[in-house]
Amino acid sequence: MQLIVNADDLGYSRGVNCGIADAHVHGVVTSASAMANMPAFRHAADTVRALATLGVGLHFNITCGRPLADGVSTLTDANGYFMGPDPVFDPQNDIDPYHIRLELHAQMQAFLKSGCRPTHIDSHHHVHTAPAVADTFSDFARTLGLPVRAAANSEVALCTGFHAQDAQAAWLISYLDACTEGTVELMTHPGFVDQALLSGSTYALPRAREHAVLTSKEVREYIQTRGIRLIRHDEV
Repeated sequence: MQLIVNADDLGYSRGVNCGIADAHVHGVVTSASAMANMPAFRHAADTVRALATLGVGLHFNITCGRPLADGVSTLTDANGYFMGPDPVFDPQNDIDPYHIRLELHAQMQAFLKSGCRPTHIDSHHHVHTAPAVADTFSDFARTLGLPVRAAANSEVALCTGFHAQDAQAAWLISYLDACTEGTVELMTHPGFVDQALLSGSTYALPRAREHAVLTSKEVREYIQTRGIRLIRHDEV
């Protein structure tokens, strides 16, 4: 079998960036998804460029921080910040698809301008699956020829269970034991905990545990013994 170990939230903070990079160099992380609108994105881009073997894609974000595009008022609150995931999935919230398109374009342009080249595209809080976003997002990804996480026509199965209390070596090995063939993307959130993460994210301390598991000798040796091929999205 083939396994993509993707680390979400690259760019959220310097601690997250360094934790992801370390989990690639010393662990099993093969890929990351970057938030182009977040304060530590420039540091993330510099980090990624120094790691030629790490795949990186756009982690489209309309739930955290501020937009990069102007005039996307249906995506923001009165103070100009994204409103969180609930309004994006609320069918009563009138989100303009044109605003989604503008922000997609702005975030991808920032991503490309940083010197990164995308291997894939996905989204923060899975907003690309929201009815108000899905069609515009799919069209955008198709135009760029980029694979989308958990797309209906994808050959890659998605595992979202490595999270919180289940971010343990025993859980991961048990899950992989049940996978006998095909390609799986393991969604992960490793990171080193810093003040920016503690101040802004409800998922902070568990990132250190995820990092520890993904760099553990137990997991690395299991994957090697099983003959699991670690790949990036552009190697599927």
